[in-house]
Amino acid sequence: MSNGVKTLAEATESWTKDKNLTIGELLTVMLTIDSIDDADLFMQTYTDYLRRALTQSQQTQHTAEQVARMNIGYIKGYLGPEQIAQINQVFDVAHPIFGF
Repeated sequence: MSNGVKTLAEATESWTKDKNLTIGELLTVMLTIDSIDDADLFMQTYTDYLRRALTQSQQTQHTAEQVARMNIGYIKGYLGPEQIAQINQVFDVAHPIFGF
């Protein structure tokens, strides 16, 4: 990881304590990830968070992994070309509407 975040575990530690995770918090961590291994760990951590945060009916519509992938793809819509390229290097996700 780069950009001053100590470890992915430290960056996501509060996710287990607080169910009010914001898009800004996700984006902050996403933009520090610079390896596939860290992206995989991030996805597992975020998916685990979603399993706890989503209601049972929400989980029957989409799995936690599907929601994680859609959310990460959605966030790309707010980024510039350089940041999209950075995310695309480590995450295999597409924007859920525009497909980029």
